[in-house]
Amino acid sequence: MTALLIIWALLLPGSRAEEKPQEEEKLLVEATPAPRVQVGLANEKGKLVLVVRDISSAWVRRGDQVALETRFKTRVPKGFKLVGSNGTLGRILSVRRQEKGSADALWVVEQTGRHATIDASFKTAQGERRIALALRVEKAVPTVVAYEKCDSHRLSLQALGAAGEHLYVAIGCREEDDGIAVEIRTSEDSSWSVPDTVGAMDDAHRVSIRFSRPAVTVGQKRVIRVLGVLDQQKKKARYALNYSPRAREPRWRANFGVALTYLAYDETAVDVSLKELMLTLKATGIYHLIPRLLTADVTVFGNIAALASSPQHLPTAQVLGFNGRLGYRLPVDLGGTEWFFLGGWYFWAMETVADLYGVYPLSGPQVFIQVSHMPARGISWSAYAKLAVVSDALRLFQLENNELSVGGSIGIFRSPRAPRATLDLSRIRFQKGPNEMSMWGVSAGMSYAFW
Repeated sequence: MTALLIIWALLLPGSRAEEKPQEEEKLLVEATPAPRVQVGLANEKGKLVLVVRDISSAWVRRGDQVALETRFKTRVPKGFKLVGSNGTLGRILSVRRQEKGSADALWVVEQTGRHATIDASFKTAQGERRIALALRVEKAVPTVVAYEKCDSHRLSLQALGAAGEHLYVAIGCREEDDGIAVEIRTSEDSSWSVPDTVGAMDDAHRVSIRFSRPAVTVGQKRVIRVLGVLDQQKKKARYALNYSPRAREPRWRANFGVALTYLAYDETAVDVSLKELMLTLKATGIYHLIPRLLTADVTVFGNIAALASSPQHLPTAQVLGFNGRLGYRLPVDLGGTEWFFLGGWYFWAMETVADLYGVYPLSGPQVFIQVSHMPARGISWSAYAKLAVVSDALRLFQLENNELSVGGSIGIFRSPRAPRATLDLSRIRFQKGPNEMSMWGVSAGMSYAFW
């Protein structure tokens, strides 16, 4: 078979261009193993003239082209210089001697079809000669090449039933503002089957599909599109573009944050008015009791360092807070937007040196409402409002003693998993007898979620 391909290449008419080094930028497709390639070199009479050794292949992408690149070594005649070449489904990228004066040369070629032939002319000390190069992929089943990562988007290309005899079908995925751009290519020894691919074809070898990943990322695998491919013998192969969400959502999630917090504290009984800038840490753990419906969460926050305070003669305050809540997710499909309604218990404490000011620990019931927006691609954000009734004893209906807080976060990159910038505003007020305490707080920081 290889010998017939070589003779055919020698009979093909074609122009001869001076061989120049190929400067096109290439990207190795390391995730997809390359098949074995048979290489043959022969003269005008079909006689094998060069012994090929050390053959290695790899999938590469150059610009809009996916190809199988093959490197091999031969010994070449004295004065050997490649003049020009013309190929069918293949081309010579370079032929270079290993060392000056050496008879060994490294060939770099590529093919865009399962069987490729190249007719080349070269000069030697005895004059100009012609040579034919045949490239043949041993693997009978076409390769599915992933040249841009689709695994992270849970997209894949799957062959359905019998495969054709073309070289490859390639898939690439790229995130954009309005979704995921999926590009599927076929090798040049094949074409799209119409009407299987009608409405999506960019050209004879490329299809573009826009996919908007759903907000719900759990469930069963589903087929986005089925594409038909014809090889040169008009044998039809079919491929399915699949979306495979996670079988189940992880039950546990955690969120950690750090922030700069400014506090303004006033207490009437001891005539204290304190301003303090502190570094605050916050940690949240969430457990999904019933996925996408009921949650339980715990949040702990506190300052770990006082950066500045006024007046300076007053000792700084240490603040600690705790939230325990049960939450209900509104079971309505709003795309990437979700509403949560939560209730639970809130605990707040302040400690100072020698108890010069401050109140006993406060606690009480709370209600919490949150809305979050997490698109498949784009800026994610969330906002919340909380009201807690607080007291130093079990008094549930003294609504004038309370903490009110609002806040939110926004992703700093266009990804749901990106770190977030956070902003929180709070005001706590408590009165017991003649003593009245109030504190305002503003926190700005960063947080990151793990799941």
